[in-house]
Amino acid sequence: MRHRSVASGQRALSSSTREPPRAATSRPRGLDATAELLQVMEVRACIEPSVTARAAARVTPADIVQLHALLEAMRREPSRQSAEAQRRRNAG
Repeated sequence: MRHRSVASGQRALSSSTREPPRAATSRPRGLDATAELLQVMEVRACIEPSVTARAAARVTPADIVQLHALLEAMRREPSRQSAEAQRRRNAG
């Protein structure tokens, strides 16, 4: 009998800690996504300075050469937005 009360108590605890179904929440899905994005951005703001400092301390001259090559390749390749704008100008 004691075993049953523990088991039912565990079930009650686990069911009370679950998130409500999405339909039961009062906020629209878009607001949930926005809140999640803001949380991600806060975490990034906390960890990126230290990660960047570590990367800067470990960078080699070969890494810098490779970064410059990547940047140059990006400059030569048009972005999706500029390519779409060019297509619209050509079409109109």
